[in-house]
Amino acid sequence: MIKKAVPFYRNDERELFVEIMKYILYGGYRNEEVSKNTGSISVDIGSGSFANVSVLPNVSTVVSAAETYGAFEYEVLDDGTVSITKYTGSASSVDIPSEIDGKSVTEIKEGAFRECTDLISVTIPDSVTEIGGNAFYGCTGLTSVTIGNSVTEIGWDAFYGCTGLTSVTIPDSVTEMARNAFYSCTGLTSVTIGNSVTEIGDNAFSGFTGLTSVTIGNSVKEIGQNAFYGCTGLTSVAIGNSVTEIEKGAFSGCKSLTSVTIPDSVTKIGWNAFSGCTGLTNVAIGNSVTEIEEGAFSGCKSLTSITIPHSVTLIGNYAFSDCTGLTDIYFSGSESEWSKVKIRNFNVPLTYATIHYDSEISEASVEQSKNITESKAESENSEDTAEKKNTDTGINTTMIVTIVVLLVVFGIGIAVIVMLVLKQKK
Repeated sequence: MIKKAVPFYRNDERELFVEIMKYILYGGYRNEEVSKNTGSISVDIGSGSFANVSVLPNVSTVVSAAETYGAFEYEVLDDGTVSITKYTGSASSVDIPSEIDGKSVTEIKEGAFRECTDLISVTIPDSVTEIGGNAFYGCTGLTSVTIGNSVTEIGWDAFYGCTGLTSVTIPDSVTEMARNAFYSCTGLTSVTIGNSVTEIGDNAFSGFTGLTSVTIGNSVKEIGQNAFYGCTGLTSVAIGNSVTEIEKGAFSGCKSLTSVTIPDSVTKIGWNAFSGCTGLTNVAIGNSVTEIEEGAFSGCKSLTSITIPHSVTLIGNYAFSDCTGLTDIYFSGSESEWSKVKIRNFNVPLTYATIHYDSEISEASVEQSKNITESKAESENSEDTAEKKNTDTGINTTMIVTIVVLLVVFGIGIAVIVMLVLKQKK
């Protein structure tokens, strides 16, 4: 609906048409260019441009043919560089050119290689700075990808559903990984995140059942929602010293994860961040965390000990619900400080565990481990000593019995001989 009256210029119908387009093609009047001399009108038509338009004058569109370079379709950007818009080939191995007609290739457009199922390996040159959304979506045969050292942004769903991909190295040049960047790449076993990434987007590595280890660089400040959700094979994770926030569900369902150290830089552990990590036995929380949100460690049935800093002021509902194995809490503050922590509902395991006040994780864990080791060693030594003693005693007893028997037999023999000699003399 046109809410503003449009002046009617009878002496120039083209100008009228442009004015109308400005109001009915909402979202579609970027970069309008009107040339009265040639009578040409160039308008970028945006999303939903013709919605609710009941009467539309005759409009003709001219679509220019895409420029091609081999199996690549491309466009020249405003800055004179090239964007790859589509790949039309069927090769299994593709090296994206770094230059076309003397112009540097800087971008892989959204959906450029979408569902190229024949693609097995691809090399992205150092000239490329941006990988667009959906760029390699659904390339199920892709097993190897080399990302150039100039890429700064990996777009949303960029490698979504690349189930054949087994490993990926994200270079130090990358600063942003958008949501779902590698979502549902279930074959990935190894991921190395460069030292310039500041944010790991929502669902970035969600559902990587084969992923066993991940190293998060010191540049990362935020781990997004469900970033590693359902990575059931993940056994170890190194969280960098710049992370300030672990979002909702970030590591939820990582059943093989056994221990986690949350650095001092982290201030908040989000909802269900580690929920359902049934293999988790030990957690050390850094000294800057103030909130452990709802369900953060719920269902961590194997969790036996946890270190909570005195900086914590709130433990949310269900944060430790169903942590049936929790026996020890190492709190870095005093008993009075612990009493001031707001512990919400359904955290029964916290009431049954033994709380060690004024404890630091390094001291507590090391001492506990040391005591267990020493106790075990002493027990083993005692058993060895007793066994050795029993063995020695058994040997000594056997020797004595043998000697006695021999002496008795020898004595009886002597006695018999003496008796025979005396009998002969008589």
